[in-house]
Amino acid sequence: MDIVNAMNMNMFNTSDIDPVIKNEVVFFKNILIQNLNNSEVFHGYVNKINTTWNIILSESFKSLVDNYNQEYAYKQLQQLEKEKRMMSVANEYILDNLDLDSASISSEGDLMNMFKKSSISKKKRPSKRLIKK
Repeated sequence: MDIVNAMNMNMFNTSDIDPVIKNEVVFFKNILIQNLNNSEVFHGYVNKINTTWNIILSESFKSLVDNYNQEYAYKQLQQLEKEKRMMSVANEYILDNLDLDSASISSEGDLMNMFKKSSISKKKRPSKRLIKK
């Protein structure tokens, strides 16, 4: 929210700002406000603003963006670690509850019967239509 609050004419390192850019500041500020809870969209717009207007942005605004990017990266890393832990727990649960004895095939004949019943063993041949010349 600090970035949104800082989006005013003080965000630039010069007072001679093109009127088109002044209008764009209001436009992008509204987009950021609308996407405060959508971190990916918010992050994308903040960095697009930083890249596009980098030459005319003040050092304090650039610092806000850098701090925001570090915090965003940290939160993304935490989320990935959380997902990794959840996958690990799920895999452990599956392995603990997996019963391989009931999943075995008793004989080679059972395996052959399974293939015969499936379409894997059926070969498809091309049709024997005569091609007219």
